[in-house]
Amino acid sequence: MAAQPGELKARWSKRERDMLMEWGGSGADKADGSWLNSWLSYHKGFDGTFLAELEARGYDPSTLRLSVKRKT
Repeated sequence: MAAQPGELKARWSKRERDMLMEWGGSGADKADGSWLNSWLSYHKGFDGTFLAELEARGYDPSTLRLSVKRKT
């Protein structure tokens, strides 16, 4: 997974058994990756975190892929 300039990505890592964040510079940076990780893994909503809620609804969080690009 290689983020392009201005892109923020998230995916499941089999090796780490956790979500990994990647950013490609040109406006997308480590702070954005940290913020996204916080929302996916720690932000409380519903009955738990976003990832816990996916699992509770019968989804497999390890198949989650996310990619977003900055506005030009």
